[in-house]
Amino acid sequence: MEELNSFYQLSKSLSSTFQKIPTLSSFHRMPKNMFIPAYGQNACGLAGGALNKGYIILMDSCLTRSSDNLLGGNFFPLVTHEISHRLDYNILKNNVVFSESPTWKEFSGWYLKENINQETGKIESRQWAIQESTNELKNDGFGRSYAAKSPVEDFADSVGFARFTPDDIAKVAPRKFAWITKNLFDGKSYTAEGIKNQYESYLKDYALNSLPSLINSCVNNQSSFLYELDPNELSEFSAYDPGLIKCIFGGLKQSISKGLRILKANELQACGFLKYNENAVVRNVFINLREFIKKDLNQNIEIGIQLKALGEMISKVSEEIDPRELFIMCQEENVPMDCYNDKLLNSFNTISADYINQIPNQVISYRETYQLDNRYSEVKGRIVGLFSQIFSGSDLKFKEEAKRKWKACFKNNSVPESSNVLLTPFNGGTQFVHETLLNCLNNNAETDLIKILDAIGKKISITIATQSTKKFIYDMYINSFTSYLQNNVALEAKNEEVHIKNIKNEVDKKVLTTMTSDTQWVGENTTDNSELEKLCLLEAGNISSQEFSTQMSSKGISYYFHNLSSNSSNEESCKKILTQSNIKSVIYENQSKVVKNKIDSLKGIVLDFTKAPASKCRKQFSQNNKLIIKARNTCLTNFSKWKTITDSALSQWIADERFETMAPARSVGSEFLQSIKTQLQDEAIKSMNL
Repeated sequence: MEELNSFYQLSKSLSSTFQKIPTLSSFHRMPKNMFIPAYGQNACGLAGGALNKGYIILMDSCLTRSSDNLLGGNFFPLVTHEISHRLDYNILKNNVVFSESPTWKEFSGWYLKENINQETGKIESRQWAIQESTNELKNDGFGRSYAAKSPVEDFADSVGFARFTPDDIAKVAPRKFAWITKNLFDGKSYTAEGIKNQYESYLKDYALNSLPSLINSCVNNQSSFLYELDPNELSEFSAYDPGLIKCIFGGLKQSISKGLRILKANELQACGFLKYNENAVVRNVFINLREFIKKDLNQNIEIGIQLKALGEMISKVSEEIDPRELFIMCQEENVPMDCYNDKLLNSFNTISADYINQIPNQVISYRETYQLDNRYSEVKGRIVGLFSQIFSGSDLKFKEEAKRKWKACFKNNSVPESSNVLLTPFNGGTQFVHETLLNCLNNNAETDLIKILDAIGKKISITIATQSTKKFIYDMYINSFTSYLQNNVALEAKNEEVHIKNIKNEVDKKVLTTMTSDTQWVGENTTDNSELEKLCLLEAGNISSQEFSTQMSSKGISYYFHNLSSNSSNEESCKKILTQSNIKSVIYENQSKVVKNKIDSLKGIVLDFTKAPASKCRKQFSQNNKLIIKARNTCLTNFSKWKTITDSALSQWIADERFETMAPARSVGSEFLQSIKTQLQDEAIKSMNL
């Protein structure tokens, strides 16, 4: 158990470099009084194994500790020595030991000496040796003779003794000590001076963390901590209240005492070192803290002045700005939220202008907090809460008014005619509502509802002074009015849908029969399918709407919640209608008229297309006797050549006139060209023979 405790103390005493060494995976303890014969009875231990499975075997002589000295005995320096052998493989990360690198060898002048056979001239062996120091560079020494065996042992020994007997190694091997301290010990030196600096730095930082709260406590109550200052110490703080200074030093003494207890509990060498040096360490800490105390005291005084100014500003803001009033004022603006945010910020800036130079950061910080605490939605919530108490019961009154409106407009069918569609306060939501019903429900609705609010306010002796306030309260309760109407609309729309489904087949049949028997709706100028589809849907909508009205009227049913002219089944009807032969015939006739109006332009295109082949024929039959001229004319007008010319001209004409979608374009054009074939050929021959 004692040995395990020693290992725990060792692990807490080594730097982070030693906490995770990939090249070390296990420790082994030889049974007592047993040793490895190859190494002898006095051997301490053995570090070996593969890079990823390194091990350390420890024997009795490595595990001795002194009973009267915590760091006495072999345990701490020699176990660290063995651990450092495995660390040696982990520094360079390339499967070689750092101790045989130029950096380490240079510290003590290590080199491999070659023993050469004088007769053969061959190298018989190599062994580590040390070069002599020069005037320019003196070699580092060794902590003990064992370290001079090789660079590997030199490295392990130097690390172990640099940690636990550092003052000796620092004298004989200053360069090795400096490298180990910087690269393996996180920059911490464990010499007596190094430990002293570490402990003083820790205690100073520990005390500084508590200094602001100590000063605040002592400002509020100088008897919080007690401390008797030396007159010389007190003179340095003569500008401050003596009672305050004594209190602060008393608090710091307690804080430092607590820090000392933490050091002694966690640092291996703290108890032994502080046994003789505690007073000197504490004295130096107090000396180092004095400037920090003065700085914090001055800041505390300045903070007090700033807090007073901030308090005055906050008080003025609270007294002179009422966010609720600004909120109500802005309800008449087009964008109430923007208006409110601008007025709130301008009002705040007017008050804070007197303080912005003295406490700029506090003004900015409080402005952000004030704007956040009084954001538009937050203030709206406060006002809603206030008006909800004052005008409680308004939601029921609005609902009663909605019932009255519904009964008058829907149940009693008292729907007035209007040229304009009224969409406020009730617009039907996502459900279609006929404009006549909307107009009835919304007619004078807002005026009547505001009268209800005026009546409620009058009962409790409250007058709503501004239109913006009335509008705001109105908006609070309007949902009670509209939701009642919306629920009724949804219910009646379902009932109406049942009736529509019952007569839908008859209506669809009427649409199909009417539109296929009478094609006047197609018109004389309709030529393309997209235009035809639009006309079909329009006509089908009119017929279906009229037929629905006729059918529902005959059954004594009113309809308000379906747009019968946009009946989705009209699309299916139009798909059938547009496939009818008489409809297609009308479109074909319309297209033929359009094509024939542009037919004359085809003649010129044909003549243009004859120019290139005419030129070739003229070159082929260039003489001007009768026989050759006849052959030339035949060259141009033979069946194959002429067909190529007219087909190309026809395609060009269709493209130029954009007749691609015109079904009769090619046949009408072909008939026309056939009818004037002789005329065209005569003109082409005449042009060729000129």
